[in-house]
Amino acid sequence: MFPEVELLGVDIVIPDITYLKQNRQHLRAILLTHGHETTSERCPTFCGDLNAPIYGTRFTLALVHKRLEEHGLLEKADMREVIPGRKLEVGPFEVEFISVTHSTIDCVALAIRTPVGIVIHTGDFKMDLTPIDGQPFDLHAFAQYGAEGVLALFSDSTKRRASGIHAFGADGPTPHRRN
Repeated sequence: MFPEVELLGVDIVIPDITYLKQNRQHLRAILLTHGHETTSERCPTFCGDLNAPIYGTRFTLALVHKRLEEHGLLEKADMREVIPGRKLEVGPFEVEFISVTHSTIDCVALAIRTPVGIVIHTGDFKMDLTPIDGQPFDLHAFAQYGAEGVLALFSDSTKRRASGIHAFGADGPTPHRRN
């Protein structure tokens, strides 16, 4: 995670996973949405301590694999590849991995069907009409969940303060995140 402006001089922020460690018996999975360093470089921080399967797309897991190998944690890791459009049972939840576009390839959002309703976690995304890997943003899946009813939406997007259409992916350079 990158520090905000008010953390002048801080290069990186490491999440406090004390709660997860104290409740690891309830943790069923670690679900990754994309492979940016905020994801892949943090896996060694929690992999050895939490002992839960790590789910991600092929590209995301390849980056995580490298980081875990560098830290000597690869043998402890239970990494499982997911494919956008497919569903997975995790404890009492059903999770669908939805293809989204971002400034890296092979990204997904999560549609989590819980006993009380559907929760959508977009992961990081941007609406890219010409994604570099050719995998389109699955707007239809979002529309279907919206029609069904969503209990909560957790969303984050690159360039969220910039309006209009920008050149992305195959059409031009990828813009950097603005805080």
